[in-house]
Amino acid sequence: MKKQEAEILFSMFRRMGAIVATENDRLRRKARSTRHPLGQRFFRRKMRIWPAERRQMSYVVELREAGKTWDEVYFTFLRERRRNLRNGREVSRGRLQNMYEAEMNLRIKEGRYIGTWLLHWHRQGFDLETIAKLADYEDLIPIGWATLNDIHEMILAEERIQDANRGRAN
Repeated sequence: MKKQEAEILFSMFRRMGAIVATENDRLRRKARSTRHPLGQRFFRRKMRIWPAERRQMSYVVELREAGKTWDEVYFTFLRERRRNLRNGREVSRGRLQNMYEAEMNLRIKEGRYIGTWLLHWHRQGFDLETIAKLADYEDLIPIGWATLNDIHEMILAEERIQDANRGRAN
């Protein structure tokens, strides 16, 4: 069989759907996305914590907990010339908000900072009953597991921890 005849047969089979993909088609396809969540990175085929990005994310949470607005956080990053670690560009407001959410979620997954969310909601001006409902909705603390007094104690404890950390940083 000549090359021309083989190509004709191949094209006919392909039109009929008998041949789905060849090696060349596979090579031309784009690679699967290897995007990783914020604060983590692939290293030797496994997802690992990325300490540099986690430090940036913690800094965003620290600024927000200090009462800064998103614009103030953004201009702080510009003033300090902090860059997006993934692509080297300046960080956008949306990226900062994503970093904040991701850091809070990672802290919850690590089981360390339930109090951080409680304190955050307290500083937003929510009363204890609303905070208890939010904590239940976010699967932090099931209703009935802790009383309002317990939640208030967690908020005060977290406030003391953050004040002590600020004292060490200064």
